[in-house]
Amino acid sequence: MSARVPYRFVKVSPGGNTTILVMDPPAMSSRQRAEVAARLMDPLHLGAEQVGFVNTTSAIPRLDMMGGEFCGNAARSAALVLAMSGHPAMTEHDGLHTGRIEVSGADSPLDVYARIGGNPTAGIDIPLPAAGLSRHALGIHVARLDGITHVLLDEASSPFPENYAAYAATIRADLGLTQCEAAGCIWYSREKDGASIRPVVWVRETDTTYYETACGSGTVALALLMAANGHAGTVSVRQPSGSHIAATIRPNAAGSPESARIDGPVAIIATGTTYA
Repeated sequence: MSARVPYRFVKVSPGGNTTILVMDPPAMSSRQRAEVAARLMDPLHLGAEQVGFVNTTSAIPRLDMMGGEFCGNAARSAALVLAMSGHPAMTEHDGLHTGRIEVSGADSPLDVYARIGGNPTAGIDIPLPAAGLSRHALGIHVARLDGITHVLLDEASSPFPENYAAYAATIRADLGLTQCEAAGCIWYSREKDGASIRPVVWVRETDTTYYETACGSGTVALALLMAANGHAGTVSVRQPSGSHIAATIRPNAAGSPESARIDGPVAIIATGTTYA
């Protein structure tokens, strides 16, 4: 049996969606990241829904997710951790820490921000691909974002299934999404003051499927659909955890969706050294 390797980590809850951020890990391949992540996520280890690997040694810090996918919640969490540690990539003005980070699945650095006092919050701005939203069937749309694709299912016509993992796998196969870095099935319901989601997210490299307690990119996907249906401004979406994550779709001069902002709470759960 090979010796276990120590990893410095921060475990966070960005509105749910428990995430382990491995800080400044040794160089490793994508397969090694997936293997380490699988061990750390195990309920008999640290336990979490996902793992990201953060390199803080360069001028622009970088977050690589366990399967090379994009994750808005992990990126928001990384922004908060960087701000709390006083990393030079984050600058502070009137209590708002702003900066840029690289994130797997994104082609260029992304703007992030964090507020670290009281109840910490963090956000990220992401570009939206042209023609990122398409209709598949009644109550079923596909939202393609950089690094992750989501299938939006209206619970009014597609009730949340008991065997959600198998159902999501069938949806991915039917829609040709099995080669995506990550793909989610986002069941949504409209509510008086916004909407709620139930996200089931699969990551190809780790072959893991989680009914996530929160999903930032899934929130953006729903906001994109609501914007297409005439809803302007910020959408507050209730997550399975009970927390709310906000998403704002920003149009270009022609009125087409150009970028999105994700914003919401992030809580630090634990920090330390773990072995895997």
